[in-house]
Amino acid sequence: MAESKSAKTISLPTALSPARRSGEDAQKLMAHTYYGLRYGIGIAAFFLPLGTRVGQQHLTGHSLPQSISGYYHTGMRNYFVATLVLIAGFLMMYQGFNQLENWLLNLAGLATVGMAFFPTGCDSGATQCATYSAPAVHGICAIIAFGSIGVVAVFLGSSNLDLLKDPKQVKRYRITYTALGAAMIILPLVTAGLAALDVASLYWIELVAMWVFVAYWAVKTIEFRSTHAETRAIEGTLPGPQHA
Repeated sequence: MAESKSAKTISLPTALSPARRSGEDAQKLMAHTYYGLRYGIGIAAFFLPLGTRVGQQHLTGHSLPQSISGYYHTGMRNYFVATLVLIAGFLMMYQGFNQLENWLLNLAGLATVGMAFFPTGCDSGATQCATYSAPAVHGICAIIAFGSIGVVAVFLGSSNLDLLKDPKQVKRYRITYTALGAAMIILPLVTAGLAALDVASLYWIELVAMWVFVAYWAVKTIEFRSTHAETRAIEGTLPGPQHA
């Protein structure tokens, strides 16, 4: 006599379940996506000056260019261009908390694409000097990219500080955003001035400019983590702006 066998249901772990996420899980997923963009921008920007220099020095053994942009004319060209395009894409996909911030970040993203595809001129460290270069356009794009984000930091960086309760903490964030934003506006102008004066090495000042941007991006991420602004926005519970 054949025995009837009850069907067994195989349940997958929650993390592997094909079921659509909902409720709090869906909100966490959206928040992780949001922070993934932020982390991607910061990490890519942090490693751009290091990756190009280490790659050129230790993988190819050739002399070093006098600027970060000069690595376009070396064996690190693909890494240089790909990283700038990646940062540009992230900046344009990233959505801020107001429309002006979105426009400025989109402008910064477009200018970053310009930095990638309108290369600076060759210098003494060039090993694969491209036949085409547009140093003037490249410099203008750099000023626009850093300047746009600098304006965001100085004038819009404090837009969510009303979510903080500690006045001293609010003041520290305001000072930090103003200082970092001003540096992002000033440093590319200084770099352009030194380039016009034929100053040989611009690498270190460009590295400082890049890491000032990373510092702003990191501090802003810490602020968002402390105020849960992104989670409130996803939940639809983010209050209207108040004077901070």
